[in-house]
Amino acid sequence: MQPNGLWTGIPMRVNGSNITLWTPWEITMDQRDHRYKWIVDQRYDPAVYLFYDNGTPTYNSDDRCVKRKEFYDQDNIQLMPASIYCLVQDKNNDIWIGTPAGIIIIPSTVDFFTSNECYRVKIPRNDGTNLADYLLGTEQVNCIAVDGANRKWIGTANSGLYLMSEDGLTTEAHFTTDNSLLPSNNILSIAIHPVNGEVFIGTGEGIASYRSDASEGQDDYSQAYAFPNPVRPDYAGSIAITGLMENSVVNIVDEGGNLICKTRSNGGTAVWDGKNQQGQKASSGIYTALCNASDGSHTVVKIMIMK
Repeated sequence: MQPNGLWTGIPMRVNGSNITLWTPWEITMDQRDHRYKWIVDQRYDPAVYLFYDNGTPTYNSDDRCVKRKEFYDQDNIQLMPASIYCLVQDKNNDIWIGTPAGIIIIPSTVDFFTSNECYRVKIPRNDGTNLADYLLGTEQVNCIAVDGANRKWIGTANSGLYLMSEDGLTTEAHFTTDNSLLPSNNILSIAIHPVNGEVFIGTGEGIASYRSDASEGQDDYSQAYAFPNPVRPDYAGSIAITGLMENSVVNIVDEGGNLICKTRSNGGTAVWDGKNQQGQKASSGIYTALCNASDGSHTVVKIMIMK
């Protein structure tokens, strides 16, 4: 839609032929260059498209488009997903794609217009055999979200929600109906609040949320705060300092200036377990979180602990 309210149709062509999107499911603007759009056609003729409009959406002669329905991984194994359920770009600009049999990743270094290279995360078994398993290789992956620490929240059709490390090699958490308040193990959608890191999980039986320990890094410290604050006597959980700049160093000191905890933020959130360096619950009083970014920016956040 143009500023004057007029709509313009965008004919998409591959090798000179018009294409039909049967079940368009995802349209993602590439964060490196908004002129590139990633489009998922989920079923019937599942494929990933990359469309380039050259910044002139009402002029089509300079457009480019490529369609890929088969990929070759790092071992030159051909992959032709029967469906493509989701596509997300992470903070390294890699493209993560959810399929009925795990995840396909298009590295940021691959020119999608000229190459169908991909890779799959291999998790070593560490049983002396040198064998490895593909990340969720037997699971249908319905949705993927990237948090402020570039970790991947992965929703499956049958086994709940996984939180994986940035590279996908380590499972940091696995939530199911057995160990959490998830209403279903069939995860349909995931959204993450950019400031406080709260993760919202959509299922066929309702929505759940989880207060994560990571959020998007902020441009400055104007939104920095701690929660819960004050910390009530009956509270036994962690204390989060959020609204921080990316990768902040956080030193927490007591009223006498003694260092109680030193940590680093996951994106824009740092977590303190509320204990001193001896592992004991911190005494009542006012604590100060000294937050410092790599560019020299800094702020302080006060935390009151009550007993």
